[in-house]
Amino acid sequence: MRPYAGGCREEDLEELGLGFKHADYLLDCGDVIVVVEETGRPELEDVEKVENTINWLYSERGASSSRRILGVVHHTGRASAVLVKCLLSKTRGRVVYRAANCRTALEGILRELGLVVG
Repeated sequence: MRPYAGGCREEDLEELGLGFKHADYLLDCGDVIVVVEETGRPELEDVEKVENTINWLYSERGASSSRRILGVVHHTGRASAVLVKCLLSKTRGRVVYRAANCRTALEGILRELGLVVG
C-alpha cells in the first residue's frame, strides 16, 4: 500500500480483541474513516463484519455523524451480484459501502477521497 495522505493512521483491529466479528483494519483520516475487510471470495458475512465495525465506531469510539465512513470489502475472488446489491442497499448518507477486487482498485477508491499519495 502506498503512503497515506493527510496523516491517516492505520489501526489493525485484530490486535484489539473486540469480541465480535469485525473488519480487519481501519484507516482514520480525520474527516474520513475507512473500514476494510480483506477476503478471498467475498460473502455476505464480510459485509456484516464491516457493518459491525461501523456500528462499533459509533457506539464505542464515539464517531461523529459528521465524519464520513467508507466500508470496503477488499477481495481477490469474484463478487456476486447479490453482494454488490447488498453493499449498495447499505449505503446511506455519510456511510458508503464499496467492493474493491484488487489492491489497485482499493488504492483507486482511496485516491478518489484524496487519501493516497501518488
